[in-house]
Amino acid sequence: MSSWPKWIVGTVALLAALFVCLIYGLYWYGASALPAELPTAQRAYPPEVRQAYWRSESGREPIEIERMDPLKLVWRVFVLTRDEHIPKPTAEERVLTHASRLATIRRTDHISMMRHHLASVASWIRFSNERTPEQIIDLLLEQSAFGRDAFGYDAAAEAYFGLPAQRLTRAEQLALFTVMGNPSINDPDRHPDRFRRHYLRIAERSGVDTSTIDFERDLARLKPASKPAAP
Repeated sequence: MSSWPKWIVGTVALLAALFVCLIYGLYWYGASALPAELPTAQRAYPPEVRQAYWRSESGREPIEIERMDPLKLVWRVFVLTRDEHIPKPTAEERVLTHASRLATIRRTDHISMMRHHLASVASWIRFSNERTPEQIIDLLLEQSAFGRDAFGYDAAAEAYFGLPAQRLTRAEQLALFTVMGNPSINDPDRHPDRFRRHYLRIAERSGVDTSTIDFERDLARLKPASKPAAP
């Protein structure tokens, strides 16, 4: 082999190594802003509740989340951006994004915006490797904000319907998933039209025939807020 092809091969190998170092360097820079131990749910939710939530994020059984690493994630983003029409997020992408928000929201308020984003990506990768899909969903059900001073699925059932979670109908369950994580945006008292629009999207993701939905009938037990919503 002449020196010219060797030079080309060496340059390509060097550039590839530098690229890998850059990607992993950015990952570790973001990961260093995270706690050594990712948050964990203190309880396990019934399989049917997990499955209902998974379906509300457009997932289908079985509940599966692919293990990611920095290079695999970069390749995944590259493939998506090559498509002229970027597809909607998958259930696993939605779930990991929500979990990432929980992991970073209390830890990264004192750092730069760039490092915050890198920490979010790092937590996304870590969750996919360090937690089972069921554990991630349990964490979201237990620690997500639902509004009305309710954190967690069980507290939200009492706050919105005055019932224990196991007595909720499927429609009432979908109402909780509608406000889950973004209660101020989808609040049924403050933004009833927006709540209903998002509810219909959640129901459609879950495989519900939206033509059969009657809000007055299906959510008759929905309680008004105990105090007026802030303007």
